[in-house]
Amino acid sequence: MFEAGYCCKVSKWILRPQEGEFGRVSPVLRNDDRYWPHFRDCIGALDGPHVPVRPPSQNAEAYRGRKQDPTMNVLAICNFDMKFIYAYVSVPGRAHDTKVLTHCARNEASFPHPPPGKYYPLDSGYPTRTGYLGPHRNMRYHLGQFATGGPPVSARELFNRKHSEADSDGDEEEEEDDDGGGGGHIVYEPAGDRAMEALRDNITNEYVRGRLPF
Repeated sequence: MFEAGYCCKVSKWILRPQEGEFGRVSPVLRNDDRYWPHFRDCIGALDGPHVPVRPPSQNAEAYRGRKQDPTMNVLAICNFDMKFIYAYVSVPGRAHDTKVLTHCARNEASFPHPPPGKYYPLDSGYPTRTGYLGPHRNMRYHLGQFATGGPPVSARELFNRKHSEADSDGDEEEEEDDDGGGGGHIVYEPAGDRAMEALRDNITNEYVRGRLPF
């Protein structure tokens, strides 16, 4: 087994965005009417999967999360080429996803912050904040829920299904966009963001136009 600290160091050198990547629009995104033009400023997908591990005997409980199985909480980001551009490993499974993301965004120099006007879609385990777009809460979100429970029955559920699809697949390549990908990055703050919530509502309304019934 690799040591977690070693894996973390290697990931910083191998997994990173290409220069100017966030300033290009994906042809796959642009040509897929499930997402375009509604998610035109999305730059990838971010998630915190739990990977089964054999924990150290002296600290085993820290690796047991809600399901009690020992896991490592891995923060991973991939682009629309389905390539990882960031991974942070070695966090015990008990740690909350938001805590891991906050640590990486504030303390890891290699973390690929979204540039102004761009964002990552996040699942319901994270709060919506500037540069990080979460789903509507207190309703169905995960694709499996729609597979077993039928299609969306409201505008917000329709957004959530599309958002969940965008957070699950994609492909990013080379067409130039007006935003060159420069100009700094979004500071990650642990507070909600009304502008992102308004963006979510705007995308929801865009999807509804001409798509009834849901």
